[in-house]
Amino acid sequence: MSIDVKHNLLKNFLSDQKLGQKNTQTSLDQTMMGTQQKSLGMDLRNEGYKNNDPKNKNKNKNQKSEQQNENKKEDLIDEKLKQQSAKIERNPLVLLKVFSISFITIFLINSNIALGETIIMTGDKWCPFNCEPQSAKMGYMIEVAKIIFERKGHNIDYQVHSWVKSIENVRNSKATALVATTKFDAPDFIYPEKSMGTNKDCFYVRTKDHWEFNEIADLKNRKLATSQGYAYSAKVTAYINENPKLVQTASGSDTFSVNLKRLDSGSVDTIVENPFVFNYMVTEDKSLNKYEEAGCTEDNDLYIAFSPKNPRSKEFAKILSDGIEELRKDGTLDKIISKYSLKDWR
Repeated sequence: MSIDVKHNLLKNFLSDQKLGQKNTQTSLDQTMMGTQQKSLGMDLRNEGYKNNDPKNKNKNKNQKSEQQNENKKEDLIDEKLKQQSAKIERNPLVLLKVFSISFITIFLINSNIALGETIIMTGDKWCPFNCEPQSAKMGYMIEVAKIIFERKGHNIDYQVHSWVKSIENVRNSKATALVATTKFDAPDFIYPEKSMGTNKDCFYVRTKDHWEFNEIADLKNRKLATSQGYAYSAKVTAYINENPKLVQTASGSDTFSVNLKRLDSGSVDTIVENPFVFNYMVTEDKSLNKYEEAGCTEDNDLYIAFSPKNPRSKEFAKILSDGIEELRKDGTLDKIISKYSLKDWR
């Protein structure tokens, strides 16, 4: 090891430990400067010998003595390094510091923070479950999921597409999770133990229609507006399949608005929709009071479901389930859903 390298090692170590910082550094800097000057002098003397300059030959007598001095300085630095190393070994605080740094490094490597990733959640716009991205009210499912996963070091990227494309993207692992889905929509997906809402098929008509729904037979001859890719109850789905000429299916990322326009125009006389969605839209737009609920089918649970091709889907599903219960216990869940004029579904 050269004298320059050893000098730098000692200098840096003394600086870190704050032991005789100012005086030691000044002394070592002076020693270093003297060493560099003498090294330069040696180079010039060697060059003089190569050129057979008689003037430089007279300086050869001192070369051996100077080299011995440099060796002594190098030995001195070696000794100081050994002394400081011994101090580290005897000092429990220094050893504790080294151990702590190592432990923290290992912990971060193996923690969720170090393994955090961006979770892409997708669906069609279906307020109050999932609304407009980057808005003050993105939907209570998105807000809840965002809090839960960010506490674990993950980020949420919420995207809106048509329902059909959303299912396809999650199934092919182009997205991580499908928002506001029933188990009928995508039975092959990974579902959390805890649901995030309820769904039922309710029928809406103009207030002067006076039609009521009590059973599937009541739908006879009704012109029905539905949404592409939605999984309705078994009986409603059967009716849709058996009466294609009486059914108009809306596609895109905002099928609710499309179906309302059809109801207004008279091209359909009945809309099938989730009651939470319809009631939320009424609170946002009072003009929707001209429609009324005519009856509903049975309830089904709603979830945020994860891609069957993502190896971490089961882990994410558990994080979400555990997180929902935590937010329910500490009151955060009620605080979020109250923004959407809702109450806990459980």
